[in-house]
Amino acid sequence: MSSYLVELNDKEETQSVTLVLSSLLDATSLIENLWKYKQKKYVDLSLLSVPDVINVLEMINDKSELTFKLSHTQINIEFLKQQKDIQDIDYRDNTYLLSYAESNVDVYEKYQRLNRNVIVQKQSYELEIVESLLREQDKKNETVTMLERENQLLRQGGMSQNDDDLENRYLELMEKYKQSLKRLEQLRDSKLGKLQVAYWNKKRGY
Repeated sequence: MSSYLVELNDKEETQSVTLVLSSLLDATSLIENLWKYKQKKYVDLSLLSVPDVINVLEMINDKSELTFKLSHTQINIEFLKQQKDIQDIDYRDNTYLLSYAESNVDVYEKYQRLNRNVIVQKQSYELEIVESLLREQDKKNETVTMLERENQLLRQGGMSQNDDDLENRYLELMEKYKQSLKRLEQLRDSKLGKLQVAYWNKKRGY
């Protein structure tokens, strides 16, 4: 369901209004309703499909006082070239911001620069996930080895009722360990994941 989000300043006064469109239903009237606000106006299109984004942009004659929010997956050079009178583009809070007025050819170059930064940022984040999983796996390997050794000794010597907690810990940890390995393998199956794992192994001297 589409909705309005109001941002307030320190004095509890309206600073900006954002229309979040979740569908094309009543999009025209919802956008027209924005004009009653004098503050900064945003239209968040990040929940729409690319064809719906284009439809919304085409139905608005005057975009000069609106800033449009799009996700990384919705925008590319081809999309920008299809649009007319894009004055500026920016990237904040994981969202591209498009403003319209007089056409500015520097927008394409700026987008390419922003896009490179976004890709590097996303790859760095994914690398952190892989590294975290590998560190987690190393720690679990050590713990599992210790518990397996203790469990084996207990089985050889006969387990008492007081050893049930250790047995339960062992079983729970083994289950978590299997889940962690499954998540790690899913990442490793991707080309980027393989490169990141190779990088981390090299970093650790393997």
